[in-house]
Amino acid sequence: MSRVRYSRDLLQRTAAVSSSLVDMMRRLDTPLSSGPRRYLRDRLAHYGVETSHFVDEPLPERERRSYPREVLEEAAAHSHCVRQMLEYMGVPPYDSSYSHIWRKLEAFGIDTSHFQGRRGNGQRPLIPRSDLEAAVAKSYSLAGVLRALGRPNGGSARILVKRSIAAHGVSTDHFVGQGHQLGRASRNRKAATEILRRLEAGSPRTRTILLRRALDESGVAHTCQECGIGDTWRGKRLVLEIDHINGDRLDNRIKNLRYLCPSCHSQTSTFSTRSIRLSISSQPRNGTQYSRRDGPVPQLAKRAPV
Repeated sequence: MSRVRYSRDLLQRTAAVSSSLVDMMRRLDTPLSSGPRRYLRDRLAHYGVETSHFVDEPLPERERRSYPREVLEEAAAHSHCVRQMLEYMGVPPYDSSYSHIWRKLEAFGIDTSHFQGRRGNGQRPLIPRSDLEAAVAKSYSLAGVLRALGRPNGGSARILVKRSIAAHGVSTDHFVGQGHQLGRASRNRKAATEILRRLEAGSPRTRTILLRRALDESGVAHTCQECGIGDTWRGKRLVLEIDHINGDRLDNRIKNLRYLCPSCHSQTSTFSTRSIRLSISSQPRNGTQYSRRDGPVPQLAKRAPV
């Protein structure tokens, strides 16, 4: 996990004695430019640090810099990225715009094919061999390598690790992937009794795949409870649907669930959005309130047009 640059405590203490955002940047020894100022402002907002006493102080004007072709060509030849170019030219990285340097390089047609950044060869630089070998040696999967390297387990990070492993020729023969979990139940696996229960109002609906597993573990047969057909028809698989008998999708008690074939299910009052439409109560003139649970809702006579 990456180190937090500005902790909540540091920001609170520094903001309390600062008169402005720029003054706070000076106290934190932060480069006085727009990028660090934006980052610091976001951190203050993220932690909810009090800054109502700050006055509006502009950033100090920076020295205007020019980058002749000859200077950029020499710096690019001795560098592998724009940051190295800035260091070679003696320019603090925060005091110049990376995008401005790239525009100048492209305008002058300066060769950057040897650059390792995204605008060079289009790929991120490889992970150093020593770091990669150490991470691979103590890991048994790609996810383990990412954890050892302190990188997020995401698509781009996995692609980079795979490319680095291939480029450096690092052996991964000892990797087992998720095979070490074969035959073992997940620690997060819910028991059937946890699934087949009534949920509280406002809860998200239980996924069908979990309901099917819970019904299987409870020994409920794959048979339509209306017509008796099984889960095959004319030699092909027939997917039976789970019906909530009382129409309440949060009531997953086993006595409220049944398998129905698509044909029988489509004829029920709880099919699809029909149960939602029928759950809207009707109010007759005599004050008696009917709802779906009371039986069929009486159809009121249409009012004559005025």
